[in-house]
Amino acid sequence: RASRSGWRAAEGGRKAGVMAVAARAMQEGGAMLGWKREQVELFCVDHLMMAEIACNEEFLFIEFLFPTGMVADAKGDVSGLEATLQVVHALLDTSGEGFLWEEDALDRAKQFFAQTHDQVCSNLESAAAEALLARLCGGDSRFLSVPPQQVAALTLEDVREAVAAHVTTDSVEVSISGDFDGAELDALLLRYLGTVPPTARAGPSPLVSIPRPPPAQHVQMEVADSDARA
Repeated sequence: RASRSGWRAAEGGRKAGVMAVAARAMQEGGAMLGWKREQVELFCVDHLMMAEIACNEEFLFIEFLFPTGMVADAKGDVSGLEATLQVVHALLDTSGEGFLWEEDALDRAKQFFAQTHDQVCSNLESAAAEALLARLCGGDSRFLSVPPQQVAALTLEDVREAVAAHVTTDSVEVSISGDFDGAELDALLLRYLGTVPPTARAGPSPLVSIPRPPPAQHVQMEVADSDARA
């Protein structure tokens, strides 16, 4: 797992929802190092590698599950560990030589958040929880679902810049758990993580505090019925 702290909570000063949409666009994409997304997917399948990129208010997570040893005996093939570190290297390289941001991946990410927002608004339980959370955080967009109009306003450059500014070599934490040979692991980490072009944060993330919640009060809300009834 590679993780970076201060994700949606660090959206202050940027367009609303940009950090969440950026993480989803990375998950929907996959082109890197001159390879198309479909080629990278086949590479992951061949090495039994599962990848997930997600975020919450506090962290960005890039998680991999993979076999540690050789999957096939093909000449020139690499172990599951080495294959995974090759992908991690590309994801952490924000110089433009590694991960390639794609418009179609951003479009799929936007569609995902538009559908999610519609589901929240049309479900009584989810809408009530969203309304309660909005009262508690003073309507702070960092802790709420992203409205479609805000998602639509995001560009590829917005999400690329947001990730490049936060995913830096001086801020990413990498955790590895499994049955590894220590010497092999050290050598592969040096080869793939040690060669990621160094980057640094411009400054501390601007974490903006939410206002104090209002005193206890009765909250009443109405969810429109999508099915007209007599």
